[in-house]
This record gives sequence, C-alpha cells and structure tokens, in this order.
Amino acid sequence: MDIYRPSQSSDGPVPAVLYIHGGGWEHGDASLGGVNLLIEQQLTQRGVLVAAVNYRLAPQYPWPAQIDDVRCAVRYLRANAKRYGINPSQIGAWGGSAGGHLVSMLGTAGPSAGFDA
Repeated sequence: MDIYRPSQSSDGPVPAVLYIHGGGWEHGDASLGGVNLLIEQQLTQRGVLVAAVNYRLAPQYPWPAQIDDVRCAVRYLRANAKRYGINPSQIGAWGGSAGGHLVSMLGTAGPSAGFDA
C-alpha cells in the first residue's frame, strides 16, 4: 500500500480514501497514473490522505483473496489511524473496473457475506 499524505498539515485527524486499481482481476498495480494521479493530487491538496492498494491477482490467487486484501487495508488504516493522522471513521474508496467491483463489495458485503478473514 502506497500512502500519499495531505500536502498541508492539519490540526486534527484527516479523512482517508483507498484507491483500488482495475485490471480484470489478473493484472494491474496501485501505482497512480493518468486520471488517478490527478485525483490523488486534488485530494491531498484538500487535506485527504490517499492509500493506493495492491491486491493478490488471479488466477494464482482465487476469489475471495482480493476482497480479503482490500478489507485488510481498511483495517490497517483504522488500526494505524494515529500514526497516519487520519480519522478512522472517515475512510472512503474509489476504483475502476475490477477495483470498482472491489469498492462495491467493500461497501455492501457485511459480515454475513463471509469475507471476514
């Protein structure tokens, strides 16, 4: 996970957002480029921490490894909120393609879905 901190200091905890890359589950990387780099720059300039997340890729790692990795990234940010100066109750996410699917699953699949590794 790559962490991009806000460009200006803050008096208190800041919100955070996860960027989850696409790639059809089989390729891709969290390195920001193109539109995603512009979004990261806009967010950090506005006081938001951005965390770009890699997840295990198929077919070597079958589902649900990918959602496990993304959920663990959220848990890591919450557990290390003081270290990074973020508000653990203000964590959002965005992604395209497979990353967008993972964001949707992250936001809608509760504990009963069975993805709590």
